[in-house]
Amino acid sequence: MPLPPLPLVKLDIKMSEETTDKFVNAALDVISPIRHGIGLIGDQIQFYRLYRKEALAKIYSRAEPRITKIEKRADLSPKFGLPYLEKASAEDIDSELVDWWANLLVSALANKDHQRPLFVDFISKMTSAEANFLEKFWSTIGGDKSATDNHFEFISKFVQSRHLAAVTSNEFTSEIYESSVRVICQELFEHSPQNGILLAGGRYVTNGEKSGIPSHLGKPWDKTAIETCIILGLLKRETVGFEILGPYITTHYFDCDIVCFTQIGADFMTACHE
Repeated sequence: MPLPPLPLVKLDIKMSEETTDKFVNAALDVISPIRHGIGLIGDQIQFYRLYRKEALAKIYSRAEPRITKIEKRADLSPKFGLPYLEKASAEDIDSELVDWWANLLVSALANKDHQRPLFVDFISKMTSAEANFLEKFWSTIGGDKSATDNHFEFISKFVQSRHLAAVTSNEFTSEIYESSVRVICQELFEHSPQNGILLAGGRYVTNGEKSGIPSHLGKPWDKTAIETCIILGLLKRETVGFEILGPYITTHYFDCDIVCFTQIGADFMTACHE
């Protein structure tokens, strides 16, 4: 059964040295296949114990209540565990990303398929801005990975069904066409985020010219965070286009630029929220 994510709540109480050491030792015990390494790996473990223990201790303190509930823990492979130790222990202890590191550790111990080094790389390159944006976008779609699929089908059906309703109920003049498309664009703007889609603009024909489709790349969505997530490979840009009925039995092209989760991005969000 998937374990609920920890609430994103900051702890202002500073751990004692004894408590910090306790959590660090517990964290290193969890990563036992690595901890008992020799040579360079052993030296690295000692480095984390001495110099990066605060971040590691805080991450493990957030993860421990759920780790104890895992009936059968998967061993962490060195390919995942060593990068995790290196990058998680370098995290700012006051960052929201502490919870992301904790969530990923729990998920990796519960499901070996989530031990993907790329997931470690994603969190290490994120700032609080990206974390907050991703949390908001993921919660908007209800954490439903299936909402990240079939974007063309969703947009096409959404636009065509509403547009055809306007066509069949009136004599289809240019004025009715333009009014229909404007309303549809606004409704699409309002409904697409919960279906895993952010609009990044687009075009449709009106009065013989191309008009724009509203974009989510701005308030309340963080445009810079969106662009960073695209660079990281968590999100992607796509263009969805198709013909719609125009006035006087003509057809016009309707296309919109969208931003949505990549497959690896959806897998990453699932791993960090199970």
